[in-house]
Amino acid sequence: PASNRSSRRLWRVTLALAIAAALGIGLFAYWKREAPPVPPSPAPESLEPAVAKAVYAARERVISEPRSAAAWGELGEIFLANELEDEAYTCFQHADRLEPGTGRWAYLLAIVLINRGDRDAALPFLERAVEAGLGRGDEQLVPRLVLIEQSLLLGRTAEAEPHLQIVLKRKPEEPRVRFDAGMHAVARSDFPAARKHLEQCLTSVYSRRRARVLLAAVLRQLGDATRADEYQDEADQMAADWEWVDPVVAQYLGRAVKKRAAFHLAESLEGEGKYEEALRVLNPVAEEFPQDDVVQMTLGRLLAQLGDYAGGEAAVRRALVLAPNKVQPHYFLSLVLIEDGKRRERTGDKPRAAQLFAEAEASARHALQAKPDYGFAYMALGLALQSQGRKAEAATAFEDAVRCTPEHGEIQLRLAEALADLGRTKESIPRFERALRLAPPDASWRASAEARLAELRKSIK
Repeated sequence: PASNRSSRRLWRVTLALAIAAALGIGLFAYWKREAPPVPPSPAPESLEPAVAKAVYAARERVISEPRSAAAWGELGEIFLANELEDEAYTCFQHADRLEPGTGRWAYLLAIVLINRGDRDAALPFLERAVEAGLGRGDEQLVPRLVLIEQSLLLGRTAEAEPHLQIVLKRKPEEPRVRFDAGMHAVARSDFPAARKHLEQCLTSVYSRRRARVLLAAVLRQLGDATRADEYQDEADQMAADWEWVDPVVAQYLGRAVKKRAAFHLAESLEGEGKYEEALRVLNPVAEEFPQDDVVQMTLGRLLAQLGDYAGGEAAVRRALVLAPNKVQPHYFLSLVLIEDGKRRERTGDKPRAAQLFAEAEASARHALQAKPDYGFAYMALGLALQSQGRKAEAATAFEDAVRCTPEHGEIQLRLAEALADLGRTKESIPRFERALRLAPPDASWRASAEARLAELRKSIK
């Protein structure tokens, strides 16, 4: 009957309205309960202009996409790269709530906590990052290695053990893996094993200094004080190791725009020979701070290393105008002029090359007037004199450079070459040997120095 049909229709409409109402109430409750907080908003006047610009652009994205873990994470990375750790931590917390399965945000939370010195609190986040398999291929080892290292620093040797066995099985030749295995063996007082592991780390630019320091302590425990002292002496004469490679850290550091953070990143990239990347990081800083002599000098150094000698010279000269009494601008200007002179010599412009070599000599002497014990300025002077054919004077300058800075391999090399060129073979051989002992593993001159040393040894037999 029609009345039954009407009744059923009314029932369906009523049911639909009830479901819709219930659903609406549920959705409202959900949104109310899960409403994301307002993203951190540091006072713009407290930030450098470039930092404020980057922060507020990323913050706008968070406001427009409040449930995007990527948006929260990007803002957090910008905060962290520019030394705003509290704000970064807040952002990573929200990113982690929105996307807990990736492990990335947990790892970044751990990094902030480690930076604060709160290793205990960092461990659960590191464990989550490891469980999530953060990274690809060999990159997946990095969170596990950080977990091992933090566990060892906390004295949790047993907890580090299973993770160490995994990385040793997967990458036994990796210097960081070997170094961590050495630390683990030291923690267990297994000094013979520690020695074996650490000796595998002595040639890597990432571990050669730290391995020597730890190996010296191990050898003292083994009763070999003489060799321990040798390793410690070598470590004392070496530059700091490169930081361990960490793709997550590298990515967030790439967001650095604060002057100090960006400058340190550029220097780190330069140390690794990544001159173009360093220049991309430094260019915005140089534009924003044209009156900073250190930034201008570093810009000049990078440009010269990329073959832009005119640009390099201009930047270093700007640094000299800003800081005429500083030593380093005079030294770097000398090096830039020498390289430009060599280039012009190769292209046949010998008169201009000679002029540049003379200017380089004058600049090196200016540096030495300000700091008479500056070994690198003596090296620059030696190179300038050598370029002018004044070999004996160059050798004297290199001898002064070695006297002031005996721990630098390249300075030893320059003296060795100068002595050999003067026919002082027997004096040059120990200098070549010393240079090679002090040379970084990736030194571009290592192979040629080894070859020349071999020739000199043959010549005196």
